[in-house]
Amino acid sequence: MTRKRTIAVLGATGHVGLSLAHELSRRGDIALALYSRRPEATRNIFKAAAADVDHHALDEMSFAGCDVVVNALGFGAPGTVAAIGLDVVRFTLEWEERIKAALMRSPDSLYVFISSGAVYGALGADSASEASLASYPANTPDPQGAYGLAKFAAETWHRTWRHARVLDVRVFGYISPCIDLNSGFFLAQTLKAMRDQTVLPTTGHDMIRDYVGPGELSDLILAAATTNEVNAVVDIYSKRPAGKFELLDALKPLGLTVNIDPSGTTGPKRVNYFSRFKRAATLGYVPTRDTVEIVTDVARAIMAQTLVQRQGRT
Repeated sequence: MTRKRTIAVLGATGHVGLSLAHELSRRGDIALALYSRRPEATRNIFKAAAADVDHHALDEMSFAGCDVVVNALGFGAPGTVAAIGLDVVRFTLEWEERIKAALMRSPDSLYVFISSGAVYGALGADSASEASLASYPANTPDPQGAYGLAKFAAETWHRTWRHARVLDVRVFGYISPCIDLNSGFFLAQTLKAMRDQTVLPTTGHDMIRDYVGPGELSDLILAAATTNEVNAVVDIYSKRPAGKFELLDALKPLGLTVNIDPSGTTGPKRVNYFSRFKRAATLGYVPTRDTVEIVTDVARAIMAQTLVQRQGRT
């Protein structure tokens, strides 16, 4: 009988961690070790699952027997990150210290750090590429850019680790049915308006985004897990990014109503927030869906959940 691979997910109650755990739990050859501040929450969520799932408190980190360790620890909505300010750097590196110590007792595990496209800073009219440069204030640290700085600091530190298998995965846009629709992200606001049958207000400014979901993330992680030695950073991507209005048009048949204010003067901070850096392909990662397909799949799932809930109340 083939041994199941064991994947530990840190931050298993957050959007990325929980959705990734759901995706991996559908694969019969994987056992999960879920770590969170509230292990009783994941225990309740997965109590009916047929998958092999263990639940642990973050303070009990021990990766013995784990083939992969995924660090999906996060800070939630943009407002929460902004409120934390520069402390996000300290929190990030403190957890990295603790994880590194635990990995010392599990030298064969692949460590996957969920990073962010925010490390590139303000991309402006250009998208990220292998040649992109990021800049940070040297004398007056900017609390607004602290999240990207924290991820960049962790990535840089990882390049010095003696641990043989470390992969940083920069995520630009991430969407799943586990998303908190009150989180304030553009797509969360969009899907909430669709679910609640309200009108989504937006400006006439376009922007290009690249969204992936737990299917893409798990495909990349499992592809990298076959690599014996790796210490690198990759950007994750779909088959093709999409513009804001292309996404909104794709969601209208599913119930979205939009009010576009052409006089709106506030444009997006990052116009082209996606990457042309395709190093992930060298690990065997091949996306099968584009951004529109990924977003509409999630929208259909959310609307189906909403219908079931409404029927249950009648």
